Amino acid sequence: MVAGGFLLALAPIRADTVTQNELAPIVALQAEPFPLQNVRLLAGPFRRAMELDRTYLLSLEPDRLLNSFRLNAGLPSVAKPYGGWMTPGRVSCAEFVGHYLSACALMYASTGDQRLREKANQVVSGLGQCQDKSGTGYLHTKPDNFTTRGEAPLGLWYQIHKLLAGLLDVYVYAANPQALEIARKLGDWAKTGSDKLSYEQMQTMLDVEHGGINEALANHCALTNKKKYLQLALRFNHMQVLGPASQRADNPTGKHANTHIPCAAQTAPHRFPIQTPLQL
Repeated sequence: MVAGGFLLALAPIRADTVTQNELAPIVALQAEPFPLQNVRLLAGPFRRAMELDRTYLLSLEPDRLLNSFRLNAGLPSVAKPYGGWMTPGRVSCAEFVGHYLSACALMYASTGDQRLREKANQVVSGLGQCQDKSGTGYLHTKPDNFTTRGEAPLGLWYQIHKLLAGLLDVYVYAANPQALEIARKLGDWAKTGSDKLSYEQMQTMLDVEHGGINEALANHCALTNKKKYLQLALRFNHMQVLGPASQRADNPTGKHANTHIPCAAQTAPHRFPIQTPLQL
């Protein structure tokens, strides 16, 4: 969700059916969440958990988080890489950094701690340098074998989703326009590669875990009012799951739960409204 939490799910429609008129709100919002900036936790277990999370986020060093991105882009890095999910060579490096950006942005909105915003901005700046080095808009810790060979290896779209979502969160909650610019280039890269593939090829590609890339692209459209990102989001609708779900048919048995259950659970037979771009 972004900037008001108005995005729920994508109706299972084809991208070529979208018109400019469909970018306008169709159903008025009945309720809106409280802005995080207006909510503060009082003393108690939830505040304690939040403080532990804040301490952890502040302990991470941007240069170490950027290590694999820089090396993949052909930039030098002397930072000591982290282990675990951030172990060099693992696709989860990109996923972790995307989550980190979202966490810093949301924690900044929840606390007003400028250190978190500064951390997120440093990572965004480093990602921008890596993206500029590639020259294609691509951003990952692994080589681009989607636009070059039309492939989607395990984790690629899952990782792109997390990065795109993190960048949009930093734009929305930490008012960083560079984050939206990086997201724009990343979205354009995805469109360039996807434009080469047929509907059938896209659906086959989506048999591999792809996270919520369609949601992130729809959010991108909501923030920029660019129809091309909504059309691209719709191309990432996995109809094997969303088609039956739109008819209230339950068919996730035997499918990867982390990929398919959220799709089936969130599908709704209506469109979502588009919000006016933020004014920073």
